[in-house]
Amino acid sequence: MYSSQKLHFIVGIGRSGTTILTKLLNNHSDIHCLPEANFLVFFLDKFKGKTTFTNDEINNLFEQIKLFSLSNPWVGWEFDINHTQQLVINWVKENNDVNYENLCKIIYQNFKVIGIPKENAKILLDKNPSFTLFVDRISNTFRDAKFIFIIRDYRANILSRKQSIYLESANVAYNAYRWKLFNKKVVRFQKNNKDKIFTIRYEDLVKNPDEELKKICRFLNVNDAYMLTLGNEQYKNVSEKIAAYEKHKHRFEKKYADLSKSINQDRLDSWKTELSTKEIEICDAICGNFSNKFGYATATKLTTFKKLIIQVPQIMYCLKAYISVYKEFIIFKISIPIKLNRLRKVYKKLGFTE
Repeated sequence: MYSSQKLHFIVGIGRSGTTILTKLLNNHSDIHCLPEANFLVFFLDKFKGKTTFTNDEINNLFEQIKLFSLSNPWVGWEFDINHTQQLVINWVKENNDVNYENLCKIIYQNFKVIGIPKENAKILLDKNPSFTLFVDRISNTFRDAKFIFIIRDYRANILSRKQSIYLESANVAYNAYRWKLFNKKVVRFQKNNKDKIFTIRYEDLVKNPDEELKKICRFLNVNDAYMLTLGNEQYKNVSEKIAAYEKHKHRFEKKYADLSKSINQDRLDSWKTELSTKEIEICDAICGNFSNKFGYATATKLTTFKKLIIQVPQIMYCLKAYISVYKEFIIFKISIPIKLNRLRKVYKKLGFTE
């Protein structure tokens, strides 16, 4: 059912192109890309190494999947959650080779890509920006996993996050520090795991998708005679699917509304006119030195002293960014019942549940 398929991951901070990359790779018959489900890391610390699972544990897992889907609807996929839950319960009862990786594979296999058959796919590819912070922990549990790391110009990423009303904060400094923290995490992992990770720049993907996708196919060891088919059936009814979530429709329009359109280069440099001179200076002061290793040149010429002058007033946003990131590591270690209870309260507060 699952043993012949490889499980790999797409990582990169949100608004870096992970969703559009998923769309493109799902055109390949050997690659089955998944929506953001988030459960894998949520349960990783407690489920890694397990060889038995109780019904309560499985029920908790599927409750988390259902809750998370309220804020991240499965646009482009169909998923029968009740059927899959019973399938997993039966599998746990009837099999001796039970482990967390195989359990994840069974769940992933039941996400059906709309309009694209995936019955013969060799690879399951889980895309989730939040997994970026946990690449080392995921790799330690899923030993054969490979990672596609997508990075985007920090100014474009920050502009996108600033314009995304459903995100936590639109502050430029806060998002600049988060961009740096997320991407540094991957760079540290990459130093000792060069064969496990492939880095792609969003700008290169947009400018030359055919060539970049062929590189990814070779990295994943699938046929690189890639036929790029834009505007596939998967996202044909995006507007209709979003409309079903009327109460929170505005939260999803920015994330999903452009998926049915063809990829284009029109907004690659929009940050040059849509961020102010002061905002660009803040971005360059915080991210400039680190971004050079990915070929992103600063737009401003700042001395070390000027960078310091710019960064000092942003110290509160620096602290907030560090707290938001390291809070994820604390939550990672918390017991499942406490995490689930917290999640229920969060979704109730956001108005997703009663």
